[in-house]
Amino acid sequence: MTLPKAEQERRRKAREAEERLKNESERVSKAAEEVAAKEAAMAAKEAEFDARMKEREEALEAKMQEFEVRMARASDHSTDHREVQNDFQPRQAPIELGDIGHPGGVEQIPKSDLFKDAIEMEAFMNEIVTIEIQLDGNENSPDMAIPNVNGMNQPILRGVPSKVKRKYVEALARAKITTYRQETPDASKPEAIQMVPTPSYAFPFSVLHDPNPKGPAWLAAIKNETY
Repeated sequence: MTLPKAEQERRRKAREAEERLKNESERVSKAAEEVAAKEAAMAAKEAEFDARMKEREEALEAKMQEFEVRMARASDHSTDHREVQNDFQPRQAPIELGDIGHPGGVEQIPKSDLFKDAIEMEAFMNEIVTIEIQLDGNENSPDMAIPNVNGMNQPILRGVPSKVKRKYVEALARAKITTYRQETPDASKPEAIQMVPTPSYAFPFSVLHDPNPKGPAWLAAIKNETY
């Protein structure tokens, strides 16, 4: 039985509409799957990042515990038995470190106009500055620097913001190492080798906070002296 043309047209349009609806449904379903896959990948990356951060915090905490043990042992051999205050919390606040050892003799200065300057300089050099000694990525490098000023040692962990007295910052700024590279000025005389020195800082560091406005100029002057 042949259907009327009007009925045939109606059914054709119905089939086309059904096909479009099916295609749209498949497109939406595919898009939803892609979104779900992206969300799952993002969640996996976040979990991996959290795991790495936790591992790093645990490693840092282990280093801090080891550092505290070393500080305690050093304090046992110190006659003044200074108490080391450690307020460090990862990614929150810098640690405050006490110096260790026996201070050298104090130079006697006559009571004059220079005495006031000496007092001011002494106060300036004992101000607390926040620094961070850079990590160099070398597994053989020491975990800490220990600058010495007048017989007093100041252990400072690398890669950790630390509060130390300015006098130890000066010691770090003056601590240098010199490496040498070979150069041949005249290519026709390869045997004429020159050793060219390249000085660098033993413990490169950054100043995170200096309470004194004179601090940056003071440090720049010291670095200019050392090179």
